[in-house]
Amino acid sequence: MDQSIQKARETFPRLYTVCDKDLKAAMAAPIKDGIDSIASSVFNIDRFSYNDQGSISGFFGKGADKSDTPFLFDGPLELMDLAMTLQMASMSMHGVVKKDIHAQLADKEWHVAPKIAGIAEAVIVADEVFYCRMIEDCLPKGGLYTALNDMNEMLKKLIEHAKTELNPCVRQIHSARINIAVVWKRAIARLIRMHCVNKDELSWKSYSRFYFDGSEILVKVGELSLPHMYEYQGTVELLTVTQLTEQLNLAYSEALKAKKAHASLGPAVSGKTETVKDFGKKLGRWVIVVNCSDELTRENFSDIVKAMTAGRTWCVFDEFNRVSTEVST
Repeated sequence: MDQSIQKARETFPRLYTVCDKDLKAAMAAPIKDGIDSIASSVFNIDRFSYNDQGSISGFFGKGADKSDTPFLFDGPLELMDLAMTLQMASMSMHGVVKKDIHAQLADKEWHVAPKIAGIAEAVIVADEVFYCRMIEDCLPKGGLYTALNDMNEMLKKLIEHAKTELNPCVRQIHSARINIAVVWKRAIARLIRMHCVNKDELSWKSYSRFYFDGSEILVKVGELSLPHMYEYQGTVELLTVTQLTEQLNLAYSEALKAKKAHASLGPAVSGKTETVKDFGKKLGRWVIVVNCSDELTRENFSDIVKAMTAGRTWCVFDEFNRVSTEVST
């Protein structure tokens, strides 16, 4: 069984984050039951949905999201092993997210109540791309005051629409859209105060900027450029963005560009972990949180690093100071 577990983890590296006991139980169970038992541990979903033939036909998100897009493998699950099925499910989910985001971006106009082309996060990414394009178009023309007026009007429309009767899913999306609009309104006001007239100025480059070239989404922060990874996030709830949040995002980008870790120091329950998770959500990344203690062994640490490197995953080591010196070094 140990060799089977190792092979499964090499096939689907996120399984390194599942403990041996749970993974053994999942591999010993019928494949559908095994998938259901660990799906929420390796994806931001509640569960998968299945068709009459017993193959995966979609997934249910942790919010009100639901996708009915067929997956890459539409045959009986009994013909697949657990790790390979999860790997193909991961690839399929990325394809679903990418397709829905691109469908949302096909309409280059801004709408107060856009038609949601699939998953909720597609609307959020589309808003980010639209606002960045609008601001960059105004920068060299000295039109930031016009952009600020336009942003004020869009924000008013969003707030008025929020007062109408909305279902829980749409209301969650709408709240996130208001949050983003407030962030960009504040950003435009700050750019005006800084007399920014060029997109190469640091005052503009310090923000998280979204670009779409027709095929891929690129997120730029500072001098760092990262492709959006289209990881399904499960919810569009976002933290309130403050100036400190923006400074941290810039610090994260500098650490990533230098290929180093970033250490945040601050009092408990101040939002250090959630800020990293929110940054990962912006970039379409899967972020895992490890609650560190003196019980964390070298083997545990090694497994987490393998999951990070092989699975293109970000990891937050919460309370890292509790890890013993032997493990951390």
